[in-house]
Amino acid sequence: MNGFERRAELKKDSIRTAAAKLFSKHGVSKVSVREIAHTAGVSQVSVYNYFDNKAGLIRAVVEAIVSERITATRSILESDRIFTEKLREIIMMKSEGAELLQGEFMESLLRQSPGAEDILQNVFGSQIRNLMDELFRQGRESGHIDPAISSAALLSYVDVFHNGTREWATASQPPDASILGEVITMFFRGMAPAYMQPIDEDKAAGKESR
Repeated sequence: MNGFERRAELKKDSIRTAAAKLFSKHGVSKVSVREIAHTAGVSQVSVYNYFDNKAGLIRAVVEAIVSERITATRSILESDRIFTEKLREIIMMKSEGAELLQGEFMESLLRQSPGAEDILQNVFGSQIRNLMDELFRQGRESGHIDPAISSAALLSYVDVFHNGTREWATASQPPDASILGEVITMFFRGMAPAYMQPIDEDKAAGKESR
């Protein structure tokens, strides 16, 4: 990459970053190309030259967020950390602009940039699912996950847990390490004491019916 190409990439990055921050703060529909250009310190012409229009810029923002999430998740999976540490990092992962992938942004996305829907559903969805399948495989091999539990059920469980702890990733005073450790323990064992065996609901129901 020569000097001109490097400067062009830096300018495109600054535009994407400015757009993501403004979209997150004000909502997609309320942010103009002029405001994005002003925040990025470039001309409106530059925005149109690099992204064609606002819809193209929205797609670029989504692609950047998706790429960041996939790269960060893959890096965790390929590390030498133990399974529980990998799981905790993935659940607590803070992704700049990740909140844009839901709510008002998603609605505006589908209205203003239909092409970005394919990025989310096919690229992000399939790649993240493949990475999570690899995480579950590692968990089964290490003995942390029951082989009888399906990957679909595990993914739903992680999603629920992640949604419940989403605010921790951006909190000014997140829980300390000991609290996080206890929460991860509950993730695997539930709230019951370690000496208690899991309740077999079918057997319990059978006893009651006698």
